[in-house]
Amino acid sequence: MAWPPLAVVLAAVAAVGAVPAATVAAPPRPGTVYLVQAFPAGLVDVYVDGRRAAAGLGPGALAGPLSLPPGRHDVALRPADAPDAAAALVSLPVEVPAGGNVSVVAHPGDGLPASRTGGAGAAAGADAGAGELPASMAFGTRRPWLSVFDNVTAPVPPGQARLIIRDVAVTPPLDVVTGGRPIVTDLVAPLERALDVPAGSRPLAAVFAGTIGTPFPPVTLHLPVGAVVTVYAVGSALSPQTLRLVVQPVPDAPARAADATRALPAGPGWAAAAPVGQARDTGAAWPVLVVPALAALALLAGLGRALRRGPAG
Repeated sequence: MAWPPLAVVLAAVAAVGAVPAATVAAPPRPGTVYLVQAFPAGLVDVYVDGRRAAAGLGPGALAGPLSLPPGRHDVALRPADAPDAAAALVSLPVEVPAGGNVSVVAHPGDGLPASRTGGAGAAAGADAGAGELPASMAFGTRRPWLSVFDNVTAPVPPGQARLIIRDVAVTPPLDVVTGGRPIVTDLVAPLERALDVPAGSRPLAAVFAGTIGTPFPPVTLHLPVGAVVTVYAVGSALSPQTLRLVVQPVPDAPARAADATRALPAGPGWAAAAPVGQARDTGAAWPVLVVPALAALALLAGLGRALRRGPAG
């Protein structure tokens, strides 16, 4: 057998290394969606693109994560156990960005405009649904609403935790207080405020702006270094027993954020923390480099075997 000329081998290796990057490009990363039920009362089922994604969510309940392809998805809520073809309480097309992370929050929309777009500290949302809340769910509120919040997962400064406060309650403007000191003032629905605070444990309460009462039962937050935690104010001032603070670790934040709710008291409206974190894209470059390298090694191995056997007699 004749030995393959070295030039031929090198040309083959170069050709393998020239595989176009487009043929091995990574697909778009899916987006992550969480669902929050913030109506004052009642149970709902959540549908995404016509299929039931969560069933029997009560006030303050969290569901997810849902991993969805990037693009527009129709989210709709129906009373629990209603037929799939029943009219929705509220529905909204939600844009899920590639690799994005959002929370879709169902809450009363009394006093809100027909639609709004997200801005600084604002949610994008609309009352695109089919009508009013049933009296059993309304507690004086009648207008269903869906708001979409981006879950910011940017790194937290060293020694800090990130606290995000979202108001989705039907109340006067709120002040959020810790240690007797307001850290957020005059917050109205459906807006949010984010602030980085020293890590540690702290009580948190929400009051009607300018007052000293505590209509929202206080909670104790445990914020490890690097945690990102969201607190929702939910319920209706027309029915004070529905007012509560609901805590959600922000998905895809450092895994330590899962510790942020372990010591919080269980009770109505409390939902266990969802798993935190998801697989991260390490980039599309490695197939372009590794696959040609492996092919080149295979060619060189074949050349080595040919050299060991020597030319055919």
